[in-house]
Amino acid sequence: MVGSAGVVLQRFVAVGEATPTDAGADAGKTGLFTVGGMKVRQVTARNAPSVINAAFNLRNFWDGRASNIFNANTPFGTADGRATVLVATSNGFVTESVRLDRSSLASQAVGPPLNSTEMSFDGRMWSDLGKKMLSLTPLARQQVSPEDSVLGPYANYSGLGLRTEISYPALITAAFQPAYWSGGTDQMAANFGLFFGLAVQAYEATLISDDTPVDRFLAGDTAALTTAQQNGLTQFRAGGSQCTECHQGPELTAAGYTTASRGNANDPRALGFFRTGVSAIEDDPGTAGVDAFGSPLFPAAPAGRANGAFKAPGLRNVALTGPYFHSGSSATLEQVVDFYARNGDVPAGGNLGDGIGAIRLNQNARASLVEFLNALTDDRVKFERAPFDHPALCVPVGYNGAATAELFALVPPVGRNGNAVPLQTFAEQLAGIGRDGSRAHTLQQSCTP
Repeated sequence: MVGSAGVVLQRFVAVGEATPTDAGADAGKTGLFTVGGMKVRQVTARNAPSVINAAFNLRNFWDGRASNIFNANTPFGTADGRATVLVATSNGFVTESVRLDRSSLASQAVGPPLNSTEMSFDGRMWSDLGKKMLSLTPLARQQVSPEDSVLGPYANYSGLGLRTEISYPALITAAFQPAYWSGGTDQMAANFGLFFGLAVQAYEATLISDDTPVDRFLAGDTAALTTAQQNGLTQFRAGGSQCTECHQGPELTAAGYTTASRGNANDPRALGFFRTGVSAIEDDPGTAGVDAFGSPLFPAAPAGRANGAFKAPGLRNVALTGPYFHSGSSATLEQVVDFYARNGDVPAGGNLGDGIGAIRLNQNARASLVEFLNALTDDRVKFERAPFDHPALCVPVGYNGAATAELFALVPPVGRNGNAVPLQTFAEQLAGIGRDGSRAHTLQQSCTP
């Protein structure tokens, strides 16, 4: 299993206003994430996929729990009847339900901020997080490039973050209707999940990658692909590879709107979720799992269809998104293709609903498929050109040898023109390629969060 670094498990106590740190206490639980008796950062149970082109997914997260209906509080859409917002009316404040269709990105966005493994103290609420954020300066500890394609005009050129007149309350009042904030910061805090989810969705909807060599070739540029890449495209489409069973349509995933919106909403397979034999069902049930209330994610799924099924990811920029699968169990594209050539690691039947069927890939076919997959890289993503530029990030990268001090590395800010060198792939990171400056963001520069 390969997951993402989360937070040390602690219990929420109180909001730390005007400070980036809330008050927490030991949660009293011990488990896997301890070293020498000291609690260390937890690690997520699944390998996080890219959010680029995620706007095209009908449902998000590997198990589809991020509903296409956004309820303003949790990922679970209409299944969460408790989720409401506070609305100012002529008769005072009332609570109302929110049901926004085609908003799976917003449903996904509100999951991690309160998750006690990923980002939050256990027991913190959206009103707590909103109270904290409304008292802070946006991006106060991050450098923003003056050439940032979104934030450049608002950057603090003499220091970190944005200009002093830019605040979260000011941004909320500019973007949302007064009924959701006119009561002041208490109402804003109560509705912060709504603001956060829709804002993240609006931004992520700009992260559309549609200019790869394969896109140009399919648009008529016959010189866009090499002969090997064209052979890989032919192999990708061939019945023996079965690639297009899961990776359909312009989104290159059956979980995209083009395909999934026509499917049976109760059938994970019809929505682009398949069992391909990556892991045993008892290790991770996938779409057969339950929501935060203990109810099945797909309660009316046909018998067996949900067991061990996971979302088919889109394939654009796949060369840059290793490690692969929900388990992070393959480090390279070659390993991914080999996985399919051996018909999975956990055989469980004769079709894509119960495991992989009889995929036929000889060595030449495997090599050409890898060439094709590499041709699905958009140079704007590869070099972080707009809209894929970003502010600086200081990220945790582990602990010192004695596990007594945390180590952090800087991802520098990038403006609209991107980097002079490409991003480092996961395979290159493992091999140490790029530390000479030939790759961007190799996590060699330390920083203080």
